[in-house]
Amino acid sequence: LRFGLESAHDRGVASRCLERTDTAHLAARRFDTLSGGERQRVLLAAALAQEPRILLLDEPTAALDWHHQHEVLALLDSLAAEGLAICLVTHDLNLAAR
Repeated sequence: LRFGLESAHDRGVASRCLERTDTAHLAARRFDTLSGGERQRVLLAAALAQEPRILLLDEPTAALDWHHQHEVLALLDSLAAEGLAICLVTHDLNLAAR
């Protein structure tokens, strides 16, 4: 977003990204009040709101509980199927084997 000069399109994109990362309910909260996992998902939404062609992720499931790890991975699978190039780094061998 362009430093407070966002358009209706920008707000729509941001809203959709918050929905896709299951963080829309956090939109009114200050970032410093979020848990580590909530922060991780909000940061993913922020990255997606930039409408990238390539997404580079370092430990995207760090600080997430099992449920949200699988939700994020399902979202990344969906984004890849939509044509987004995704490169991620993980030290979780179980995740890497998936």
